[in-house]
Amino acid sequence: MSFINRNANLILLFLIVGSAIALVGLTVFFQRNFQDVNLRYNEKLTALKNISDTLEMQQSLVIQAKQELDLLRARDVDFSQKFTSVKDIKENLEDERQNLLLDKADLTLRLAKSEANVTILSDESRKFKLLYRNLQVDYSQLENDNDALKNKVSKLEKEISDLKKNP
Repeated sequence: MSFINRNANLILLFLIVGSAIALVGLTVFFQRNFQDVNLRYNEKLTALKNISDTLEMQQSLVIQAKQELDLLRARDVDFSQKFTSVKDIKENLEDERQNLLLDKADLTLRLAKSEANVTILSDESRKFKLLYRNLQVDYSQLENDNDALKNKVSKLEKEISDLKKNP
C-alpha cells in the first residue's frame, strides 16, 4: 500500500511541476504577444498623430491660400472699378490705364496659380483623410486584437485558478 501512495505522490508531483512549467511557458508566450501588439499599437498611434499634424498643417495652408484668393479677387474688383472711373479721362491717363491692365493680367495669372494650388492642396487633403481613415481602421483592429488577447489571458488565469482549486 505504501508503494502505491509513494507512486501516486510522485505522479502528482510530476503533474504539478509539469503544470507549473506549462503555466510559465504560456505566461511568457502571451506576454511577448501582448508586447508585440502593444508595440504595433504605439507605432500606429504615433503615425496617426504625425498624419493628423500634417493634415492640420495642410488645412491651414488651404485656409491661407483661400484668404489670398479672396484678397486677389477683392483687388480684381477694385481694379475694375478704377478702370471704369478712369475710362472718362482717357487722354490724360492712358499710361496709367495700360499699367492697370497689366496688373490685372498679372493678378489673373496669380489667381489661376492660386486656384491650381488650392486644387492640389485639396487633393492632398483628401489623400491624408483617406490615410487617416485607414489608420483608424488599423487602430480599431489592434484594439480588437488586444481585447481578444486580454480575454484569452483572463480565461487562462481562470483555468489556472480552477486547476489550483481542483487539483
